[in-house]
Amino acid sequence: MDWEEREVRLPDGATQTVRVPRGIDPGWAYNVGETAWGRRLSDEAMEAWRRQGAASWERLTPGDWQSYGRPKSIPLDQPASMPIAPAKFVSEAEEYLRKLLGGEEKAYGIGSEIKIPVMINARTLAEHIPLDRSAFLPFLLELIVDPFEVWLSFERHKGTGKVELRSRFIKAVRLEKGRGLLMMAQSVGGQLEAWTFFPIGNLSYLQKQRAGKLLLAR
Repeated sequence: MDWEEREVRLPDGATQTVRVPRGIDPGWAYNVGETAWGRRLSDEAMEAWRRQGAASWERLTPGDWQSYGRPKSIPLDQPASMPIAPAKFVSEAEEYLRKLLGGEEKAYGIGSEIKIPVMINARTLAEHIPLDRSAFLPFLLELIVDPFEVWLSFERHKGTGKVELRSRFIKAVRLEKGRGLLMMAQSVGGQLEAWTFFPIGNLSYLQKQRAGKLLLAR
């Protein structure tokens, strides 16, 4: 395969040189107002990530929480809501998400000077999460609109050489009895493609996600 180096511009105005197959668009530049939001794009993003998996991608953007001088521990925010009863059916999870979003889908522009778009589609998300995890859906919007950190990184698919720009949202909330819940959401091209959560004790996994270019932090 013939490769070439391209200089691309990040949302904050900085530039980075990435190595991509000749003729292949790095696939990150888009205008939020012109992007064709819709369920089709949401389905494509989540299905592609599910099929390929995280191990299929290698990160190209240098930097991590240590190089940025970020704290190792992530503070536990007091959540604005509490877990709900797990949905028994996909339709039930979808209905809850519709109420949460105020409709079938909603696009969020995160940040003040740097806008990071994320679109969430109720039906797509409901169809791609295990129903036993739907109990934590109330925390999803808190993660997106008020993250502790947002990381941006170019990643290259090990098989095809395709390069994409991913945003990762990091946050932790305090549950009852002092338990902590770590959360991470991931988007590509403005589309939510993955969302996961895990106990506060599994910090090592989250530290691996705190890598790339730090865009937002508090």
